[in-house]
Amino acid sequence: MREDEANKKMGRWVHLVNYSILGSFILVFIFLEKLYGGSGAENFVVFYVKSVFEPLKDWLLWFLSATGLYFLLIIFAGILSFIVGGAVRQHDPVAKLKNLARGEKLRFFMAGIKNFLIFAGPPTLSLFVLSLILGQIDVLNASRLQDNFLLSWDKWLTGKHLFISLANTNFPSWFLESTIFSFGILPVAVMVFGFVAAEYRLEMFKKFTAAFSLALLIMLTIWISLPALSPQDGFIDNVYTLPISTEIKTELTTYDPPKEIKEFLASVRERKGGLGGVMPTPTFPSAHVTWGILALIYAFRAKKLWGWILLPLVALSTFGTNLLAQHYFVDILGGIAVAVVAVVLVDIGTKQRKI
Repeated sequence: MREDEANKKMGRWVHLVNYSILGSFILVFIFLEKLYGGSGAENFVVFYVKSVFEPLKDWLLWFLSATGLYFLLIIFAGILSFIVGGAVRQHDPVAKLKNLARGEKLRFFMAGIKNFLIFAGPPTLSLFVLSLILGQIDVLNASRLQDNFLLSWDKWLTGKHLFISLANTNFPSWFLESTIFSFGILPVAVMVFGFVAAEYRLEMFKKFTAAFSLALLIMLTIWISLPALSPQDGFIDNVYTLPISTEIKTELTTYDPPKEIKEFLASVRERKGGLGGVMPTPTFPSAHVTWGILALIYAFRAKKLWGWILLPLVALSTFGTNLLAQHYFVDILGGIAVAVVAVVLVDIGTKQRKI
């Protein structure tokens, strides 16, 4: 009884965090709309939503195909058993489907979906409203970018401009393809982890959703305070034709990435073609890195096997943020820091002080 009451209290705390942050995002969006309405920021909504959810298309098609094949096999087995003259009732596909619908596994599956929607719903809505907010602040941030500041931190920390030196490194083609795949599929992998956790580790999933919401709030405050373009937009393409130091100009003349990276950069340019010449500025910290580290921490806490499965994907995606010129090295450190802070805040809020 005491444990059930503690779980209920934690659930209420998670709802308070998730809905409070969702409400604050809605208020911020309304304020920006009143103040700067009609800036054309709606173009960014499609860009951000597609960037996060577009990889879901192939996965959803695969899932529906596999599910359809499963039921076709059941029906085929029933028809075959009838033709051969076996026990028809024992293998009756209709009876099989009815038993499946009444089965414990399906009820368990449906309960997982319900929990996923209840606790992941508010953070998902927060992410959508955040895309609306980012559309506004990207327009406003175009005149106060901090790209050179972030690049100077990269040089101080590593002694190099990593997005240039890494792209000129001779990596195997399979490694580049794996990195690009991991970078693109990471948001989907985070959602899949969330769904699995909602099915099998509900209490851990609740904490994950609260940490996700808190991370969004932390990142938004930093994105507003320290706007910057990606290295691709700010230096490789120099979309705003801003002054670039002689040192960077010289290094950029040596920038010659392999065809895999060139094709990736071209696809990013194409996606941004409908933004009306205004580029995204939420670079520091990296949301990609933050989401990956959050999922990794809670995956290891829930079940170590899940963590080991996610680890290569998160590692490659994190490396890819810099290799593919979408983030600076310091953005990676910032993303890790945001994830850790969010987890610690949730631990404090739920009285679980460990990372």
